[in-house]
Amino acid sequence: TQEYRVVFCSVSKHEDARFAALRCTPGTFFSEKVEYVASLNDSLISSLVHSNKTRHEVVEYGDKRACPELTKWGVEAGRLSRYHTDPNIRYEQFEALYASWIQNCVDRTAADVVLVAKRDEVLAGVVTVKVDTENESTRIGLFAVSEDCKKMGLGVALIAAAYQWTLDQGLRKCEMKTQAGNVFATEIFERCGGLRNSECIDFHFWLGSKRF
Repeated sequence: TQEYRVVFCSVSKHEDARFAALRCTPGTFFSEKVEYVASLNDSLISSLVHSNKTRHEVVEYGDKRACPELTKWGVEAGRLSRYHTDPNIRYEQFEALYASWIQNCVDRTAADVVLVAKRDEVLAGVVTVKVDTENESTRIGLFAVSEDCKKMGLGVALIAAAYQWTLDQGLRKCEMKTQAGNVFATEIFERCGGLRNSECIDFHFWLGSKRF
């Protein structure tokens, strides 16, 4: 069985014309990604909190190991990611990647806090947040909400909690990146005061190689 290596490349959308020909190159996958930036203050968070009627509680996940339910939500966060939509990546590889990612968030390697939404001890969503010291901001990594709770305001409640955690760290800016096709996430971020800051194209170049 032939194995493959992948080279990742990300270019800003206004430079995409220079790379247009690559879209038709065999073994190449591409997707669009958008970045949002939200300027935070107490009034914004207060309005988000009071606009929601969800009965779920948003709390910090305190264990050092991701429980099976949290791992499920970590994988769910990647359903619309380029790692799931790229047909060259097997589902098992995608699942293993996101299972590892959520564990790395829990052990504070890939995130500084993991916030989960729960009701009657049942998890219904997750958001992970990491401090970006260089940009004096935080960045949202994984974000997922139960399909049944998407219309209940749970997504907004999770983002509001991430914003509050950011303010508690003395920071007033939160950044979020997601695939342009992730309509749920983009709508939530915009509803929560996020402004589009940049757009880029992610390329995956698949190179055949011998097993070693």
